[in-house]
Amino acid sequence: SDGRVLFGLGGLAAEKIEIHWPSGQTQIVEDLPERRYLVVREGAGTALAEYSTPASANAMASVAPRESPVASIVEIPLKPSWTADTYYEKATALYEQGRYRESLALLRPALEYYPGATRLHYTAGVALYSGLGRYDEAIEVLERAMAQDSVVVEAVELLGIAYLQLNQRDKAIAMLERARIQAPGRWQTHYRLGLAHERLGTDSAAVAAFRRALELAPDEPMPYLHLARIHERAGQQQAAVEALRRFEALEPLKQEVDRYRQAIRANPSHPAAYAELGMVFSRTGRLVEAQEHLERALELDPNVAATRTNLGNILLRRGAAGPAAEHFRRALNLESELAEAHYGLGMAHYALKEFPQALTSLERALAARPNFTKALINLGVILQEQGRPGQALTHFRRAVDLAPDDTRAGNNLVAVLLRVGEIDEARQVFEQAAARQVHLPHARKALVQALAGMAQAYAEQDHFAAAAERQRQAIALTPQKLRERLVRQLAIYESNMR
Repeated sequence: SDGRVLFGLGGLAAEKIEIHWPSGQTQIVEDLPERRYLVVREGAGTALAEYSTPASANAMASVAPRESPVASIVEIPLKPSWTADTYYEKATALYEQGRYRESLALLRPALEYYPGATRLHYTAGVALYSGLGRYDEAIEVLERAMAQDSVVVEAVELLGIAYLQLNQRDKAIAMLERARIQAPGRWQTHYRLGLAHERLGTDSAAVAAFRRALELAPDEPMPYLHLARIHERAGQQQAAVEALRRFEALEPLKQEVDRYRQAIRANPSHPAAYAELGMVFSRTGRLVEAQEHLERALELDPNVAATRTNLGNILLRRGAAGPAAEHFRRALNLESELAEAHYGLGMAHYALKEFPQALTSLERALAARPNFTKALINLGVILQEQGRPGQALTHFRRAVDLAPDDTRAGNNLVAVLLRVGEIDEARQVFEQAAARQVHLPHARKALVQALAGMAQAYAEQDHFAAAAERQRQAIALTPQKLRERLVRQLAIYESNMR
């Protein structure tokens, strides 16, 4: 299941190519032959493809277009035993390998022999439009398909895109509107409709189309970029900035997704590409897709502890603690000191209310990685819930030392300090966090309540000076607009002092 990539340079010349594989390996390919397909396998060198023949090279040559919609393509003789579906599958496979001219050469006689096969016309249109940039010829093929069958939404949409590419904006909008009516749930159609309206200058319709695209696909970056441009032209600066910020956040993730999908297309048996793509989806919150790709990675190679651990984490986030625990156990069978797997198993036990087992697993995670902040925090939380605040305090202090800007660590440390009566240390922790501009709203609220309660207890014992001091500390931690009641109480304490 070694990695493999196929590529072409068209008319460009290059002395060498540098390939970065999903595994992290870098490979240099030098002494590139002309007009030949190369197959590069990860870690195994370069070879001419079995289909890299002089005939293939001739098929790649550029010739002046003729009247035929597939002009300049060397025709492959018709195979009468092949069905339209066979031609579709083989032509699609060639296209996905980047062999656009060979795909068209295969389709040329099939288009004549199967004139009613809309999918064959659509595939030829894709190769002409996306593969070779021959937009006029793509339109001719697609219009022939539309004359026979106008309900294949992909063909309708591609025809609209081709019209748009040639700046035939009215035709593009009409065709994309038809595609939208036929398949209202395709975000791509709404996005391309927005592009057509933007070029036509109807910005309000473009905005509506881009927003609908984002309702259907909120993680797609390009609609945000076009919205930013439209808002900028309209003088809507804040909206433009927000849209551009969303584009800049999503675009790198989109590029990662595209890179790993390309790696999978090049080698569908490479488990690492599926695993990496699963983790990209995990980071974007697309947990179903993350699970699917991690499961596929494990089908190809079931003995990768990190992949099992990551799948366990996805299942845990989806509320499936039992299956998650099983994956963590299997990961630990493969790699017994894997801290992330011990941690995940601990959190699965916690979700299942198996608290002693949760404590044991989290302690093992810390034994494997003593500076594991998440394990320290969650171990402290469980200990506190189990009525062991002193032990919890040790873990929270350690967590704050390791990650002083972690809000969970800070809030929990303040809470347990208040629980054991260490109110001044709790204030100190909060003030140090505030000096670093770390916001601990839960800690602030707990501190104010504790200080006000202590002030009242002092007042009940007629220790009004001490009561006033604690009340001032509570006021200092309270936002200005919320201080009125506390200030009135302070006035009472100060009055009793006099």
